[in-house]
Amino acid sequence: MGWTGMQPPYHGDKKRWLEEEFNQAGSPSWELHDISIRGNTAYGIYTHVREDKSWSSVGMVILMSFSPTEWAYKDMAEEMMPYYYDAPISMIKKLDALNPQVEGNARLWRDKCLEKMPKVKVPDGLTIKFTRPLNFGTFKDDTFTLKKDGRKTFFIASNGAKCRIPKWQQREHEVQK
Repeated sequence: MGWTGMQPPYHGDKKRWLEEEFNQAGSPSWELHDISIRGNTAYGIYTHVREDKSWSSVGMVILMSFSPTEWAYKDMAEEMMPYYYDAPISMIKKLDALNPQVEGNARLWRDKCLEKMPKVKVPDGLTIKFTRPLNFGTFKDDTFTLKKDGRKTFFIASNGAKCRIPKWQQREHEVQK
């Protein structure tokens, strides 16, 4: 399956754009809901309500690409076993409640999403030492102090540089005292 591209919407809202693209009113109807956007990947539940009022829901992974002249997406249902496992745990639990009998690739995808490390709240000022030094191009370091600015988390390297370390909790590390 390929990508679907179009001119950017006038409103510039990614979540609204996805809803406009995927939702279809009427009978039958389709609705993308419980949308969670993580970077350029969106996760959601896609529900199909048939004319006889029966329905089914599947998990969706939607890759997105943005440029000033084109917005594009590629959608994949859970049955396609997309290799993106950052779906919110609450969404996977809701999918399991809606359709607990799911099997095959969909079950494997949901299980992989549930395997990811739960987010742990960490205090501001925590010092973390990674097993392997991280390479930032101009320097390498293995020890960082975690800092919070509102909802954003960043790190201060031992040389004072401000760094972003995506998925840092999934890297081998130890907390320093």
